[in-house]
Amino acid sequence: MPLAGGAESYLSTLAWILRQCEARNRSVSSVVELYGQHYAQNENVAAQHVRVLRKYGFLDVDAKHCAPSAPAARWLKTEGAEIVIGTLHANVKFIGELLNEVRQPRTREELRGTANHTFGFSWQKDSQVAYRLNWLRSAGFVQLLEGWRYQATDAGLAFLDRIKLYWPNEVTTVSVDDLGVAPPAREGGSVHEGNGAEGGELPTDESHPILPEPKSPRTQATDIAQRLIQCANDGAKHKEFEEAVRDAFAFLGFGAQLLSGAGQTDVLLSGVRRTVDGDDRSANRWRFKAVVDAKAVSKGKLTSGQVTWPAIEKHRKLHQAEYALLAGPEPSGQLLDFAASSKIGVLAAELLAELVANHARVPLPLPEYQALFADENDQPRGGTVDLGPIEAARTEHEHRRGLLVGACRAVSNVAESGSATATAQVVQFALSQNGITSRLGDVDAALELLANPWLDAIGFRGERPNRDYVPIAAPRVVAARLRWLADAFDEAGDASAEPSSSD
Repeated sequence: MPLAGGAESYLSTLAWILRQCEARNRSVSSVVELYGQHYAQNENVAAQHVRVLRKYGFLDVDAKHCAPSAPAARWLKTEGAEIVIGTLHANVKFIGELLNEVRQPRTREELRGTANHTFGFSWQKDSQVAYRLNWLRSAGFVQLLEGWRYQATDAGLAFLDRIKLYWPNEVTTVSVDDLGVAPPAREGGSVHEGNGAEGGELPTDESHPILPEPKSPRTQATDIAQRLIQCANDGAKHKEFEEAVRDAFAFLGFGAQLLSGAGQTDVLLSGVRRTVDGDDRSANRWRFKAVVDAKAVSKGKLTSGQVTWPAIEKHRKLHQAEYALLAGPEPSGQLLDFAASSKIGVLAAELLAELVANHARVPLPLPEYQALFADENDQPRGGTVDLGPIEAARTEHEHRRGLLVGACRAVSNVAESGSATATAQVVQFALSQNGITSRLGDVDAALELLANPWLDAIGFRGERPNRDYVPIAAPRVVAARLRWLADAFDEAGDASAEPSSSD
C-alpha cells in the first residue's frame, strides 16, 4: 500500500481498485473485500468507497461482475489524468468549477465560502473542498503553495480550456466528448442540474474521504508487521508473505522489487552503502543489490530442507547482487550453519517485523541498514543477521535528536538568564546540567544545523568557534517549519506510489 504520501495516492489507489476488476472479473463484494484487506479499511468504509467510485463513473456493475467503466479503462491504458478529472467533472459538482476558482491562489476556507455562497452548498467544514483538491493535485492540475494556498498548474489551466463549466441553476446535458468522457444516465434521465447529481457530495460522512487518506508511519508499520507474522506462518500464503517482505524493506527505505516466479528471486533490493571519509569509489558504487528469498511455512520453523540453496546463489549471480538474505519464521537448525558457510544472511520474520516497528518510531538513514547484509568492511554476512549495529545506530540517532532539541532550549534559556552568552561551550555545559552528555564537536554541529537558514531556529553573532547564538524562533514555529519541509518531501517523493509485481 502507499508508504508515504498525500494527495498523489488518490490516483494510484483508484488504479489499484480498477486493476482488481479488470484482471480478475470480480464481483463487487469481492472487490470490497480485497480493497478492505489491502488498505486496512473496515467493511463498511470499504463498501462506501467502492460505491462512490461506481456512482461517479469509474465502475460498471451488474449482478455478478464489476468492471472499469469505458473512461476508466481508457485511463488505465493511456494514463491521461484528464480522463479521470473529466469523469469526475461530469458527475460531481464543483470539480472543474473549483479548478477555475484557483486560477489565483486560494485557501481551502476561501473555497468553502465560494462553494456555499455561490454554488449553494452548506458545508460546515472544508473536508469536501479538500477531497476535490486532492483529486486535482493527484492529477497534477493543482499545486500547494506557501501558506496553505492552492493554485492551478499549467496542466490544470489547459484542462479548463477543454471543458464546459456549469453554474448555479443552469440545467443542461453535460458533454465533455473531447475528453472521451460522457456521463452515465442518471435516475430520471440524462439531464441534471449542473454537472453533478444529488448535491455533489462525495462521501456524506466527512470523516472518510472518497479514498483513504495516507496512513501514518506507525499505522503502516503495524499493518506490515502483522502481515509478516501472519503470512510467514501460513504455508498457503507464499505470495502474500513475499509481498509483505517487499513492503517491509520498502518501508525501511530500500528500492524493493517483487519479482518472484520461476527462475527469479522473490524480492530484489537496492540499497545505499555507508559513507567513509576518503572513499574514492565511483558514484555508481555507492549502491548495492541484495536478493531476498522469502519462505512461508505452516505450523513450524523454517529449516534447511525447505530451502533451495543453489537457487539463491543463482539469483545472486543473475542480478549481480553482492548480498543474499533468507527470510522466514523462526529459522533454526542446520539452516543457520549452511547459510553461514554460504554467506547468506538469515532474518526471522519476527525480527523483520520488529525492524519495521522500530523504524516507524526512529526512522534511520538507509545506509544504517547495510548492516543487515554486510560487516564493517562491506563483506557479506552469513547466518543469523546481527542487529546489534542497527540498534546502536538507533540509539545514536535518538541521542542526536535529544541533543538538537536540548541545544535549542539551552540557547533560549541562556539568553533569558542574561548571565552569559550562548557559545558552544556554554550550551555544552547547560546540556550536561540536564543529563545530556555530548562532545563539543557534536554540540557545535547541532547549533550550526539550528542556525542554518533552511531552518532558522536560532541566530548568531560573530564567527566560529566563538560564535554567540541567540533564539529567534519559538519551538512551535521550528516544529511548523520542519513539518512544512516534510510536506514538500512528501509531495516530491515517489515512495507513496502503489508498488506492483512488475516494478
